[in-house]
Amino acid sequence: MINKAFSELIKENSSWQLIKDAFKEIKPERNKESIVFIIISLLISGITAFSTNTVQIFTESVDKLFDVQLAIFGIAFTAFSIILTFSDDNFIKRLSEVECVDQTYLTRITKYYCNSLFLYFIASVLSLIILLFMNTMNNDFYLFSSHILNNTLAFLLIDIYYWFSLRVIWELKSVIYNTYSILKYRILDNIHQISKKEQTQEKAED
Repeated sequence: MINKAFSELIKENSSWQLIKDAFKEIKPERNKESIVFIIISLLISGITAFSTNTVQIFTESVDKLFDVQLAIFGIAFTAFSIILTFSDDNFIKRLSEVECVDQTYLTRITKYYCNSLFLYFIASVLSLIILLFMNTMNNDFYLFSSHILNNTLAFLLIDIYYWFSLRVIWELKSVIYNTYSILKYRILDNIHQISKKEQTQEKAED
């Protein structure tokens, strides 16, 4: 199994392929969570886009989200570092022996953390770029003479941004869960090894 994990992880992927894989983690599905995020983003986008202070409100929102995304990026990176700290040769071997759908658990968890880091990186860069553009606009900025067209376009673009940002932030839940699962598995593995040593010692004493 360790050879299978090695062959899975040694495959080289371009940065664009990694980004494409990262977006699969937040692919919309038909469940309650997706519906809730869609409703929340639609409500906030509607309030923002059809306000008389759209530029100001959206700029302040992006600024706050940018701070949150940077903080979460740091948390995700720290979680990945913790996993690496707890990973010795025996633990890596055991993770490679666990099957997870069509790949080993070691491959799956490694790719997941890579995808998560890419998502938070993309979200942070996107927010920074939007923030830079928004800071160049006046509060009365508009593209078209029609207010309806301006508001509708703003609504669609803002909705996409809010949905993506909220979904990426919510992904922290899965990062925490996967980190907890790895740590729990590591602790259980240590307990198992300690138990085996104690049984060996008891048999030697007998």
